[in-house]
Amino acid sequence: MGTLFNQQPRMEYFHSFGVNFINTVKDLAEKNNLTIEETCRILELIMKIDDYDRKDEQLAGIGELIKGMNEQIMGLGEGLSAISESLSDMSESIALVSLDDKE
Repeated sequence: MGTLFNQQPRMEYFHSFGVNFINTVKDLAEKNNLTIEETCRILELIMKIDDYDRKDEQLAGIGELIKGMNEQIMGLGEGLSAISESLSDMSESIALVSLDDKE
């Protein structure tokens, strides 16, 4: 299968994958003197392990994205605090100038 936004139609993928898989199972069974069932069970285990590895990699990537977004959000918070502090200082200065005008 392709990646998100880059996938061929599912039926095209499964047809070609299915034919290749059947041929692979037959060849492996013959070469290793195994039954079709034994070969399928071994391939199933290999595919599960591969799937777990892919999911780990994807989760790590998502974790990195979340970490980056958190850093950006924290940076925005710090920036907003600095702006708020500056506005507060400006407000105090304006109030002092305003009081000086009244005297």
